[in-house]
Parts: sequence; C-alpha cells; structure tokens
Amino acid sequence: MSKEQCIQAFRRFISRRKQPKHIISDNAKNLIAASKEIIELNRIEGETLEWEFITPGAPWQGGIYERMVGVVKRSLKRAIGTKYLNNAELITLIVELEAIINERPLVDIEEIGLVLRPEDFLHPGSALGERLIGGKDYNRNNATANIGNSQTKELKHQYMTTCKRLDHLWKIWRGEYLEELRKRAQRKHRGPRSRIRREPEIDELVLLKGDCPRNTWKMGRVHKLLRGKDGVCRSPVIRTANGNELVRAVGHLYPLEISSRENGKEEHSPGECR
Repeated sequence: MSKEQCIQAFRRFISRRKQPKHIISDNAKNLIAASKEIIELNRIEGETLEWEFITPGAPWQGGIYERMVGVVKRSLKRAIGTKYLNNAELITLIVELEAIINERPLVDIEEIGLVLRPEDFLHPGSALGERLIGGKDYNRNNATANIGNSQTKELKHQYMTTCKRLDHLWKIWRGEYLEELRKRAQRKHRGPRSRIRREPEIDELVLLKGDCPRNTWKMGRVHKLLRGKDGVCRSPVIRTANGNELVRAVGHLYPLEISSRENGKEEHSPGECR
C-alpha cells in the first residue's frame, strides 16, 4: 500500500468513524509518510492529532491491535478458503465482519448492569442486531417468500448465499475469539499445565461455550463455586439472565476481554515487560 492509498484509507475511516485524537501504529514507511501529511493537514485546519509509533523492532508492543487483526485474518482465511469472491462481495463480508467484531462484549459494568461493547462508543444506544440485514431479529424466510420471477430468484439466491457465508464466518470468528480470550487468561495466570490457571470469581460475568445466533453471546454470572476434595473449583454454578442456573466446566467459561475486577489492582511481576 502506497502513501497515497494510506491517506485515502484514512479519509474513508474518518468519514465513517469521525476524526480520532490519538493513533497507534507500527513503523511501516507508508504509514510514517502518510502520517506527516495527515498531521500537517490537521494542523492547518486547526485540529490536533497525535500519531504514536511503536518501537522499531518491537512488534509485540502492537499487541493491543495485532491480536484482533490475527483473529480476523484467520477467520477470513478459514471462512473463504479457496472460494472466489468478487470485490463487492469481499468488501461486504469484511464490513459485516467489522459490525460483528464491534458487537462483542468488552467489560461488565456491574454498578449499572451494563456490558459495554465497542459499538457503544461508536454509536451509543444502538441495537446492532436490529440494524443488520440478516441479524438476530430478521426473518430471512419471510423476507424472500414473495420473490417469484427468475431475475429476483437470482437475487434471492445471492442474498441467501451471502447470509450463509456470514453465518459461517460468525461461527469461525467467535471460536477464534473465544480461544484468544482463553490464551489471554492463561498468560495472565501462569502455572503448571496440570492445574487450573484461573478460578472464576463470584458475580463475575463470563461468556459460555456453545452455539448461538449471529451477533448474540451466551453470558452468565458466576453464582457459586463447587469445589472438589482438593479444594479446587472445576465446575461453578452459572446464573443466566432469565434466572436459570447451569453447572459448567471451567474450561467452557471465558472471561471478558477487559476485566473490571482486575483494573486498578493488577500488579506486574518484577522484571515483566508490558
């Protein structure tokens, strides 16, 4: 991607998401060249933009975004495989995947009973599932039931193919994302492989393993810890939003991406580089 293409991509971004105040990126030459022109244009227009580059030769410093980029790349590769998508189909799939990613639960705000998503910062108060075509509140069969002639039948076929492809991508992305959450929890709680590395906390909100419709997440709050004779909890009791109580293995529970319980009390190990 050239400097000019980077600038065009940035213009498309701010047209959809508005002007950012702070950007973090790697040290690619095209990004460095583009940043100079973009910052200068912002200065002329009286706006301030800070562009922060990670340390050269230290890609791990970009982990805040690289992990999510990696999940998206693996998901697209598995969902598309060797299939051919034209430019319009590929752009549509990527933009709809963007919507799915921004709907993921980030952090539990217990005080007000709210689970924040990236979408809540981009479009406060939005209901993504109602806005997306093919979302959880959209009936595909009713939408295409009255289509009759050959031209519209082809449109129906293309539409249904797109929906199936997106459903397939959702299942793959959700699995990749949950696995990344598990790895993240393991990195934070290092220990012998034979031991459970992280024990759930009472009242902690967790994601539950299991299939669910696109843009929806099975969640529950830890209600009780069932301990074995060795004192280790392997199967906590989870209370769902409708009041049902489920017993699930610790391995089928996933902590949220940002833990409100760890914020402010997490201590770094001596010599640990963050």
